[in-house]
Amino acid sequence: MPIYLYFAKKINMQNLSPEKYIRTKARQLPIDKCYINEGWNEFGICTLVVSRKHTNNNLTFGVYLVDIFCLGLKDSLHYFNISEAEFEDFLDTLSEQEDMLEIEYPLAHNIIYGAIEFAGEFEFKPHKSFQLTQFILEEDTDEIEFIEVPFGIDDKPAIITTKDDPQTRIVGHLKKVVGEGNFVILNKDFEKTDDDEETMEFTEELLEDYADYSVDELIHELQNFDVYESEEPLGLVSELFIRLEGEEKFEELSNKIYPLFEDLEIVSDYEEEGLEFLPLEHSEHFYYLQDLVFSQAKNAIEECEKTIKDFPHPLYYGLLISAYQLNEMDDEVNETVKKAFDLYPDNLALRIDYGFYLFRSNRLDAIEMFMSRFIPSKIAPQREVFHINEITGIIHLACQFYAETHNLILATVYQQLLDTFTGLPEFEYERKLLLFQYLCKLQMKDILENKL
Repeated sequence: MPIYLYFAKKINMQNLSPEKYIRTKARQLPIDKCYINEGWNEFGICTLVVSRKHTNNNLTFGVYLVDIFCLGLKDSLHYFNISEAEFEDFLDTLSEQEDMLEIEYPLAHNIIYGAIEFAGEFEFKPHKSFQLTQFILEEDTDEIEFIEVPFGIDDKPAIITTKDDPQTRIVGHLKKVVGEGNFVILNKDFEKTDDDEETMEFTEELLEDYADYSVDELIHELQNFDVYESEEPLGLVSELFIRLEGEEKFEELSNKIYPLFEDLEIVSDYEEEGLEFLPLEHSEHFYYLQDLVFSQAKNAIEECEKTIKDFPHPLYYGLLISAYQLNEMDDEVNETVKKAFDLYPDNLALRIDYGFYLFRSNRLDAIEMFMSRFIPSKIAPQREVFHINEITGIIHLACQFYAETHNLILATVYQQLLDTFTGLPEFEYERKLLLFQYLCKLQMKDILENKL
């Protein structure tokens, strides 16, 4: 399956955030080139790219991951005001995994909206990111040329399973909705490359040393390894991962926790209704400071402090905390977190920051209760909309807490929940990599794949 990159950029155009611009003005831009991965109709998974061209020849485009066999729109990303050279680099990266074919827009439109409609028949909703990325597409009206696209297999929903991914929850859902025998299960083992075979042999050889270890013994062993200094934990973490997923408790907890996050309305635009954003006249300055924090963290500190003095607001405190963290100013981080939370105890982002403060202070006994057992709707019952950074912050804290308190099954459940969010901002992805220090089973896999 193609891998797509995330260009973390915040560029203001006509005083609008990228998200606001896409929502209100993207459809005024002409459709440019569209692409799809070769073999999409055979394997049932489509990666579609739909671009629109600005007057400066830059491109705003969406990437849509679509399952035409059953699940519909699984994910989507948006890229704003990207140069043609960057766009070509992006396509080259996609083509390294699978050749991308240029197509006409109507085919892309019919695949995306047709898959969403097909999946909706079985109560699968499009990924929440589509609330924004739909505006890169044309409106779904009769004016769009109809192209017949086959969905499912023999008009039935079809799920691809493998030995490592039995898709238990989705299969269970289909049994409830359409009944046994009314959907197709494809058991598929994909062909392995020579490199994959070498990795498997290497892992299997390592696993032999730990075949008789219990889960508790393996956890103890993991805690005494430095994953950056030794290749040996690769075998350990693979074995542990297999055992954890095979336990009934793991499936039970997954079925209990995942729905608590799947039903949330999660957005990536701070200006979305339902979030406590700044007054409109402050939006441009906020995005300027946000860029400054992640590009010149040292210079951002003074700017954030001055802004807070002139206009105190929880979002500005959040940026200041991030600037301190990037400069490794731990004392200032803790002091600012406590001060900000005292001022704004109902602010979710600052509550999460305070939860991390408790974690750093080794006050583990207080965290789970303070964070309402990491359930967003209980932490902030008055909220109906959540920012992606708030949700990933809760999940990060839950992972670290449960790993630190030796509840690795729960930590693993939350880690896999985090893996369902793709297209994370760059700084969130870096935090995710740091989290792997607590969850070794996934750390080695991601570090090896990303060569980090």
